[in-house]
Amino acid sequence: MDLAPDDFKSHYHLGITYKRLADVAEEALVDGKGFVGASAITSWRQQAGVELERSLGIYKTAFEIDGYSWWRLHRNIGWLKYQLSNGCADRRQCEDALNHLDRALKGDGRFRGNPDYILAYRSLARIHLKLGDRPKAKEILNEGIRRHQAMVDRNDFDAWKTENRYVYTEAAAISFTEQRMQDGFDLLFRVTRVIPFDSFKNDRLDGVMLAELQRAAAQSRSLALTPPPAPSRRLERD
Repeated sequence: MDLAPDDFKSHYHLGITYKRLADVAEEALVDGKGFVGASAITSWRQQAGVELERSLGIYKTAFEIDGYSWWRLHRNIGWLKYQLSNGCADRRQCEDALNHLDRALKGDGRFRGNPDYILAYRSLARIHLKLGDRPKAKEILNEGIRRHQAMVDRNDFDAWKTENRYVYTEAAAISFTEQRMQDGFDLLFRVTRVIPFDSFKNDRLDGVMLAELQRAAAQSRSLALTPPPAPSRRLERD
């Protein structure tokens, strides 16, 4: 950035680095292995937001427009605002987060959004859940799952991104909360037919879902749980 201060991608990657550092530090803190305190985590997230906002501002005036960066910037800024809202205690931050996520999916008139940006649906749903609107969260997750299934059917390579699993695991978690166990297991079985199984070991939420899925597989006969049929089409990978 010293050599090219107007390079929006440099600001973007620095912001993402701060964001990921904060996430790792927070997980360590929760596990009792913290190497910094909560104030440092908040500071890193604030700095991430500064860099991503700078990146977005430069991006809007760039001569070469890269749609991928527009979607990623708005989703990451939106999720950071949610993280800094202290669980939506700061309602304004949460509303800003929702606006950024909507723009990632729908655009804003000048820039096109990406309605198949599946991870954004999960982020939107998480915020609506935190705001106490479970029906809205379920509606958003169902739309994300519907769009992802359509991507698989048309052999869209982006359907295989491991981040897409979150709409399924989030929807499954709601199903388990509502005691709709078969629905939850169906969702988990379905996503593991598309997303590599090992990717479910990467974080806390998916670790819980993976344990549930393994339990269902081991007890499927006694619980009368059955996995859904395999998709009729598979995407060939390079």
